[in-house]
Amino acid sequence: MNHNFPESEAYPVQICTLGRFKIAIDNNFVNIIGNSQDKPIAMLKAIIALGVKDVAISKVSDALWPDIDGDKATSVFRVTVHRLRKLFGRRRGVIVTHNSHACLNSDDCWTDVLALQDVANEFDRMIALPDVEQKIDVLCNKAFSLYNGDFLPGDQDHVWIAYQREHLKDMFVNLCCNAGTYYRGINKWDKAIDVYKKAIETDNLRETCYRGMIDCCLKANLNGEALCAYNKCKHVFNTMFDIDPSEETRSLIRTIKKNHKP
Repeated sequence: MNHNFPESEAYPVQICTLGRFKIAIDNNFVNIIGNSQDKPIAMLKAIIALGVKDVAISKVSDALWPDIDGDKATSVFRVTVHRLRKLFGRRRGVIVTHNSHACLNSDDCWTDVLALQDVANEFDRMIALPDVEQKIDVLCNKAFSLYNGDFLPGDQDHVWIAYQREHLKDMFVNLCCNAGTYYRGINKWDKAIDVYKKAIETDNLRETCYRGMIDCCLKANLNGEALCAYNKCKHVFNTMFDIDPSEETRSLIRTIKKNHKP
């Protein structure tokens, strides 16, 4: 399903939620269009949005049926989870319910959400170690392959979707920012610029990322690129907040003017 992330191919069920929503079972995409599948698919999305592992059934019910409670909510949940399992055919065991919790069977199901979390956790462990540039490169490339856009971008902004959407975006952008800091520390300006670009493309309100990118461009003698990054930052901040970038950011650009006086 994801040729840029071959680890996923070891799993019979693969679910992508970042930038698009797709399900593959035994390498065949599932047609998820149709009113009869709306609630089962919504349940699947809710389980993923609420954490994938050990999600309280009460949370799933509250997300999908906020006006129903008690025995009726339990009954509706059981019917819907039965329909969801039918959608997975012979892989119906991928949906697990136990002790008032629901989850996806991690032995059979790969999701880009958990894969991204694993990459971020490994990155945090790795970045504190010496001589790990190649490993950081690999982890950054994996993160780039996984994060194809917002979590469930076509879905309404329910609280349970919006929270996970922002959480995953922050996770990815923070990884990029920390990678930029790492690469700057070892004077790899081109690599730092690349990860800062990814961060800004994902969240164009992170001034620290603009500043890191400008600093790298200046140190790499890419003054034109530094000015472009600053102008983009200024345009975004002027448009969104009617303010200029901070003094710290403006001071970087003044070094260009100072060094190029006629």
